[in-house]
Amino acid sequence: MISFRSVLSSDQAKRTKRAAGGLAQQAYLKIRERILSGKMPFGASISRRELSAELGMSTLPVSDALRRLEDEKLIQSVPRVGTVVRIPTRQDVIGFRQVILNRSFGKDSLVREWLIFGMRHQLDFWSVIILTLSTICCGWAGLTR
Repeated sequence: MISFRSVLSSDQAKRTKRAAGGLAQQAYLKIRERILSGKMPFGASISRRELSAELGMSTLPVSDALRRLEDEKLIQSVPRVGTVVRIPTRQDVIGFRQVILNRSFGKDSLVREWLIFGMRHQLDFWSVIILTLSTICCGWAGLTR
């Protein structure tokens, strides 16, 4: 038999879970925006406690948000270093280019093919520059896998 007390507590548990999911989503969006806007540069160390204090929430939703960002390869956990903003590899840069071109022009567009031909050499040049600078700035060659 289900008592009124157990129904009430399960209802409260559902509300708490929904609120935590909302906070985790808010934390995810705010941290992601900071990373993509460059406010958190490549290789920057990420502190769960500092983020939770800045965002005005507990560490649980921040941890959930960071786990999601790690799944999306925007951050990574490095042994004996902690959680850092991931430095994009050459393959990441090439993948981003493909996604942008496919979304902008479609897979079978002649404009897309022309842009790929024209951008190929520039992409190689800029990806080498990005990887070199990120390695020099961060000093962690191990992060550029």
